[in-house]
Amino acid sequence: KENETSNNRTMVKNIVSGVTILLSLTVFLNLVAETLPQVSDAIPLL
Repeated sequence: KENETSNNRTMVKNIVSGVTILLSLTVFLNLVAETLPQVSDAIPLL
């Protein structure tokens, strides 16, 4: 039984870390999308 509970704990930790990574990616991409211009009329430098 101890092995099952530790296995469940590691599964829960993996799920929580995955959800945290997805949420942080969502916030980061929203910030990037807000800072980018909607229409790129400017001439690129490269």
